[in-house]
Amino acid sequence: MKWNSTVKNPGQHIAALIDSALKTATHRNPVSWAVGNYDEHRAASRVGSLELVDAVNIIYMLLPGTVMAFYGDELGLKDAAQSSPRDRNYPADGPQITPMLWTLDALAGFTNSSNGPWISIPKPHQRSDVQVIST
Repeated sequence: MKWNSTVKNPGQHIAALIDSALKTATHRNPVSWAVGNYDEHRAASRVGSLELVDAVNIIYMLLPGTVMAFYGDELGLKDAAQSSPRDRNYPADGPQITPMLWTLDALAGFTNSSNGPWISIPKPHQRSDVQVIST
């Protein structure tokens, strides 16, 4: 089942998804949890609030089963506006595919190349990079 952050009562919707998954889980068919992945917009872009992203991450990381975190979702990384001419070379990747944000510098610590990364870095990224989160 897919979580949709635009439903009328998201709390009840999330509870129903969790309940359904736990009822069908067995020893041979354990449950696994993923909020984001390569094919979906990032959780922070879908829910619209970094506080809600934190709440969703806390919930699914405390549930029984296996957690699969899409890189950057644990930091609240948002989709990147595909503004670079290089982005047009990779349109199938979508805005959810972004460099990992390591630092506050212009290239986010992802590369030191004078050409920059081959896909856009989300702007602004002051709250959702490893340097800020880890201090």
